[in-house]
Amino acid sequence: MDYIDEASKLTVDEIADQLKAKDALESELKQIKHQLKWLQRQLFGQKSERRLLDMAAAGVEQLELDLGESVEESDSPAPKQTTVSEHRRKVKQRPDDLVLENGLRFDESVPVEVIDLKPEEFENNPENFDVVSVKDTGVCQSS
Repeated sequence: MDYIDEASKLTVDEIADQLKAKDALESELKQIKHQLKWLQRQLFGQKSERRLLDMAAAGVEQLELDLGESVEESDSPAPKQTTVSEHRRKVKQRPDDLVLENGLRFDESVPVEVIDLKPEEFENNPENFDVVSVKDTGVCQSS
């Protein structure tokens, strides 16, 4: 059946209900398209807050920020700006013996624990493996 045959069988109230449903769906579609555009701008477009404020100042009546939220222009004046004088920071003073050429300073009183990590396959059949390199970080880390 085509639409004309279906429409001829409907009552006036049914037609009115279908028109209301159509309007609601069109409104929902418009809102979803707007949300999609917003999400695409957030994902692929500029994310500068300045851009949002520029659009609001340019006469955009309602600017969608979040799904359904909007920005309203405030009548408050722009905040006052002050000039901050330039200053220089001092370099932190550290004792010379804090760091040696091979890392942090440690004397003989610091306990050293060697952890030798080898895979199970190597422990079972060491003749099947060649040691390519050994890494010694010389760094002590606490767990």
